[in-house]
Order: sequence, then C-alpha cells, then structure tokens
Amino acid sequence: MSPTRARSTTHADAIAQGFDQVLWLFGNQQYATEAGASNFFVVWRTKEGGLELVTAGLENKTILEGITRRSVIELVNARKDDAQSWTVDGTNLEPLTVVERDFSIDEIRETVAEGRLVEAFASGTAYFIAPVRHIRHREADVAIPREKGDSGHYAALIKGWLSDIVYGRSSFSGWTKVVKETS
Repeated sequence: MSPTRARSTTHADAIAQGFDQVLWLFGNQQYATEAGASNFFVVWRTKEGGLELVTAGLENKTILEGITRRSVIELVNARKDDAQSWTVDGTNLEPLTVVERDFSIDEIRETVAEGRLVEAFASGTAYFIAPVRHIRHREADVAIPREKGDSGHYAALIKGWLSDIVYGRSSFSGWTKVVKETS
C-alpha cells in the first residue's frame, strides 16, 4: 500500500481530491480519531523534549479498539528499554513513550509549525502500518515529515516488527505459533 494521505472531509470528496482516506475529527475540539477504519498515530516531540507515540485513547469510545493498534502499543511498550530493537536500516532511533489521549488537529498543526512532529501513520489489519504524508484541514495543507522516503523511520520499524512476527521470523509474547508443514 502506498503512503496514506488523509483529509478531514467526506470519503468521496477526499478520493476526488487525490487523498486516500479521511482523518475523522471528533467534537468541537476536533480530536483526531481514526483514518477511515484505521487507527491513527503521530510521533512527536513534546515541548520538554520527550519523544511520544500518541494515539486516541479508548475511554471516550470514539475509536475502534483495533488489534493492530493494540499490537503496536504492546510492542512499543515492551521494547522501550531494548536499545537494539530501535534500529532501522542502520539508523539508531530514540525509543518512544506511548501516550493514549485525545489530541486535536490544532495540536498536530502546532507541532508541525514548531518542527516537533516527526511522522504520522495509520494502522490496520490489512496493511499493518501505512505512513501518512499529508493532511488537509479546512483547505490548509499540513505536510507530515518523513525521514525515510515515503515512510518515516518509526513507521518502517514498527511495520518491520509486525511483519517479522506475522511471518514467523520472530516471536513475541505468545502471539503466534509457527506450524511446520509435513509431507
């Protein structure tokens, strides 16, 4: 799947304008919820300098509790203290702190304007992780940084973790069981 482009409008309108998906916003605060039927994540630096993986929380029941979302959160939390896990294509990455909370499109725009947004991606069963490269909100374009071509380093790393588990190249906490073929 190619990198996702999300827009806060109707799906048909988004497709007609060259976007792949809609970023659904909730309430007057316009909290980011999902991109279509996928969970939405941002990686940003806090004003204090910490690095966070932020996704909508479950307490408001505005998003689906996706299995891929849960898998991403569990993997990031479990590997936070394992420095060797945080390398992709020879690049050592700073571990992420997972934060589940409401966050608004205005916060996303602020982090872009301040140079604190690192990347964004959507997670879903069919494609694991799809980078988000662009958001349009109220006719204003928000370019999402990507340090690794069409993807960001973190999206590529997390997608690799998931792929390795699904295809039996690694294991994690009893998620899968490799069944060997017999002749």
